[in-house]
Amino acid sequence: MDEDLKLINRIREGDDGAFSLLLKRHHRMIYKIIYSFSLENGDYAVDKDDLYQEASLALYQAAGTYEEDRKVLFSSYAFMVIRNRLLNTLRAYYRTYEKERYSIDVYERNDGRSLYVSDNPIAYHREQELKENYACFMRKLPERDRKILLLKGEDLSYKEIARQLKLSEKQIDNRLRALKKKFRTYLGE
Repeated sequence: MDEDLKLINRIREGDDGAFSLLLKRHHRMIYKIIYSFSLENGDYAVDKDDLYQEASLALYQAAGTYEEDRKVLFSSYAFMVIRNRLLNTLRAYYRTYEKERYSIDVYERNDGRSLYVSDNPIAYHREQELKENYACFMRKLPERDRKILLLKGEDLSYKEIARQLKLSEKQIDNRLRALKKKFRTYLGE
């Protein structure tokens, strides 16, 4: 920590060599973040060197904006700045370049879902399969259970669902737990 602060002060004074040293100190963390964004097959949408360059810029930004009096380690602060910068880089890439590769009807990318699901064709198709299984599962349920799941799908609280169906919150909670278990069993078949 003390070494980071010395390097940050030297960077703020205009010492370019200090940034090289800071980059070397946090080299492993940067690669750890980059590799955490790997897709299921180990493929990367953006070249790893480009991501490293973005991460380096983010580290430089973190050195400039770090406030010592916040009682947060520089490495923790830098980790968040770098991670957020890389997430934004990947999201921008998907919005601009990848959108053209897949038809919007087949493969939506701008719907706000997680990078790991919406930006991976394999995960997308698994999700579609899960939706189909869920629809079949729903058709086999009694009317009351279907209503509970539909209302929960509308992001209603247990209290709101209970009020609409004239049941207690505990009944809703128990029923949803049972339905989750039943759905897992259904998927296992």
